[in-house]
Amino acid sequence: MLNHPTRDHLKALRLDGMAEAFGELQAQDSAANLTHAEWLGLLIDREIASRETKRFEARMRAARLRHGGACAEDVD
Repeated sequence: MLNHPTRDHLKALRLDGMAEAFGELQAQDSAANLTHAEWLGLLIDREIASRETKRFEARMRAARLRHGGACAEDVD
């Protein structure tokens, strides 16, 4: 299987989280022991996490909070 075209196709489909995870899994020797279902599950999990992170970051930018590093623990 050709890795570079596969990663390019994932990016073209706007599956950037999957493309990043695909590259990382290809580089790991331990990934060879995973089944196809496990590989797919890891790729899907990464894509979901990537999309949730992007949504959260967009909401944070839209909120325009004055103290970007503030957290609930800092409130007296």
